[in-house]
Parts: sequence; structure tokens; C-alpha cells
Amino acid sequence: LDAKALETLQRVFAGEEVRGVEFNGITPAQPGVVRTWRENWLPLRDASGEVVGVTISAEEITEEKDAQARLALLADAAARLLVARDASAMVREVFDLIAKPLRLDVFFNYRITDAGDLVLAAHAGVADAVATAAQRLELGQAVCGSVARDLVPAHLTDIQASDDPRASFVRAAGVTAYACTPLTVGDRVLGTLSFGRRGDIAFTDDELS
Repeated sequence: LDAKALETLQRVFAGEEVRGVEFNGITPAQPGVVRTWRENWLPLRDASGEVVGVTISAEEITEEKDAQARLALLADAAARLLVARDASAMVREVFDLIAKPLRLDVFFNYRITDAGDLVLAAHAGVADAVATAAQRLELGQAVCGSVARDLVPAHLTDIQASDDPRASFVRAAGVTAYACTPLTVGDRVLGTLSFGRRGDIAFTDDELS
């Protein structure tokens, strides 16, 4: 037993009910993958009331903990963006912060120009030559242009099997799931921020919120 389990065991044998304690560990089915369980440890008593054993019930909460960690990263990222002076550089920094834990492969940050179209201000995950093909977008063009025009976030899945013309650029970039959101301050539209994944992993409702 590790120190935490031993301490919990001692508390239970002292007559205490220990509920909601969290433990991390690995399983033979997924060696090297750390899982998390929320457990209740209750004293098992004999007829005289003496503690003679422990009853343990466990609920795996790995996905819940992962979601909490992702939301914390997104909150940190949003805070950084709000105080950034060089927004494009900050977006790249934010992407570096969240890319691995959120399993992100690409991002695109478009800024609206005085002329009313969109210019690609920052990106990652695709070669510059590829990004050049979508350097400028009209309002309503492609996914980000539609999001900037309608001010409604978009979430596209199974893009490689889709014939949606809005997704032609990200499809060519090998993206399978794509989420784009408008960037606004009050009634002013600043542009869009989008993230994509290459793999069969759609964005969850928590991530999209």
C-alpha cells in the first residue's frame, strides 16, 4: 500500500467512514496509462461492533478528471488572451500550452480587417505554404468566414468523409475534427479562433463550451 492508502486504512480501522477519496493507478489492461478512481472506504464490523475489515467501493473518474484539467487549461488560455498586447504571438503561446493535453494538431487565428475581410494572423500545425492558400477569406467563405459573418461557433466532424465545401481547406490539411469560434468584444467582431484534430476524436461539449 502507498502512504495515502495506508493512512486511509488506518482511519477506517479506527472506525471512520472515508468517502470520496481519490486514488491514481494503472491497470493491466492499459499499462502505463494513469487512471483515477473515487472511492468509499467503510469499516466492516462484527456482531460486537468491532472493526474487522474494510469495504471498498470505487468509481472510475478518469474522464471527469481529464475534462477538469482541459477546462482549467482553457480558462488559463482565455485569461492570457484577454491581457495580451501581441495577440498573434499570444495565440501561438496558448496553442503550445494546450495542444498536447487537448490533443490539438492545428490552429488558425483570423483577424478582421478594415475592409471587412479576414486575414490569417497566426497558425500552427500546417506548413506556411499550405496556410498561404487560405491567407485571406471573405465573410461567409470557408468555415471561419461563415463563423465571422454569422457569429455562431461551428463544429465539424468526420471532415475527411465530408463533401462540405466550407471544409475544403482543413480537409486538405488532414483535419478530421474542427471547431471555430468568433472573437468579439461587445458588438465588435475581432475575428475567429479555430482548432483542429487529425484523428477520430471529436470535440466534447465541455471543450466546445
